[in-house]
Amino acid sequence: MSPPAQVAVRSRPRDWVNNAIRLIEADAHRSADTHLLRYPLPSAWSDNAGIELYLKDETTHITGSLKHRLARSLFLYALCNGWISEDTTVVEASSGSTAVSEAYFAGRYLCYRRHATRLCVVDPENSAFYPAYAEFRYDILISASSRIERIGRPRVEPSFLPEVVDRMVSVPDAASIAAARHASAVLGRRVGASTGTNLWGAFGLLAEMAADGRSGSVVTLLADSGDRYADTYFCDEWLKTQELDTSAPATALTEFERSGHWD
Repeated sequence: MSPPAQVAVRSRPRDWVNNAIRLIEADAHRSADTHLLRYPLPSAWSDNAGIELYLKDETTHITGSLKHRLARSLFLYALCNGWISEDTTVVEASSGSTAVSEAYFAGRYLCYRRHATRLCVVDPENSAFYPAYAEFRYDILISASSRIERIGRPRVEPSFLPEVVDRMVSVPDAASIAAARHASAVLGRRVGASTGTNLWGAFGLLAEMAADGRSGSVVTLLADSGDRYADTYFCDEWLKTQELDTSAPATALTEFERSGHWD
């Protein structure tokens, strides 16, 4: 006589998990699309029809930044894998690697859809990605930390895929902050320094297109609001403590706005 079959049951709070997933999906429907803001380009470019700059405004998420999408996906993944239940305590620790995760998916999507689009990645001071890309070395370690929140890493993360990147631009911190301040004045709302980094790179691309007589659009991210940086990037005293002089890049931005010239 064969032994009776053994059955082990481990109950899961299905109702709670199902409702949690429903709430996450509802959030996805509410914030699936974020607006593309058209950035006003220099009036001197009025003859250069067909050159445009757009900012994909991720600040419209309820948590105010592009990390909202990633956090939503992480929680959905954890719920579906049974890692989070009603009584689970979640401890969250984030860093600039979340921005790398965004690039991991967005570089490859361009290739998948076969768009006639090229990917330019900007990198702040004290980040390992630009020198790694330029030197074909992925063992680079940077001893200092990036002063531009949300971006820049001291080492090359495994999710960095240089093969899908067409160009990289290294942006000095002073230029990132000057561009954030300049764009805040133009847009009538504060933007963070990572957005300033993006814009500094975008302005160079736009000027290059204009000089070559090429039309097209450049799209970058308005990553987060600058309101929470009132005591840092928008504070002159903080800039002094960091030994950051934004006067030269600020002058360059003013000249770019006036004439479209980019040095």
